[in-house]
Amino acid sequence: MAAIAGFPFHRGVLAAAVRPEIPGIVEYLSAHAAARSLVICAGLATSENLGIIARSAAAFGFDGLLLDGTCCDPYSRRTLKVSAGTILGIPVARGELPGDVVRPLIGKGFRITGAVPDARAVSLDGYRRAEKTAVVFWSEAEGLSEGWIRACDDLVTIPMRPGVDSLNVGVAAGIFMYALSSQEEPD
Repeated sequence: MAAIAGFPFHRGVLAAAVRPEIPGIVEYLSAHAAARSLVICAGLATSENLGIIARSAAAFGFDGLLLDGTCCDPYSRRTLKVSAGTILGIPVARGELPGDVVRPLIGKGFRITGAVPDARAVSLDGYRRAEKTAVVFWSEAEGLSEGWIRACDDLVTIPMRPGVDSLNVGVAAGIFMYALSSQEEPD
């Protein structure tokens, strides 16, 4: 079973399923007009981080997970395992380039928020989310690209003690999503 599952830890159950189709961003927005809180994963190369982010998005009530063309497979065995299956319960959509993801969101009134460890950013503890917010997370090894930074309306950072320049993107995403979901009345 470990050879079939792809990793040595399992619970004694295997299943086969049809992989869900991944719609484009415009298609997603048409089908989910009530969406208010979205997560954008850009440049995430590891299934573990995507699984952690998907699990947090489900836990904190985010309406969808949007991926750019460089993001890893959301339905890989590893992503499914790390997300504890929650990736199957949250809508996923994909756009190839930053503009493919951002332009349709802006057209629907979303404010794009970049999660960055950057001196230009405002502190998460003082940030008030907009009614419609999409938060962008990127691989912690490289941070948000300049193209993504230019696409953001706001840059927000998690305050940390000196000597620590960043957090794992899955950890940072969980902190961001908790903080934003706990704001009772968005601006």
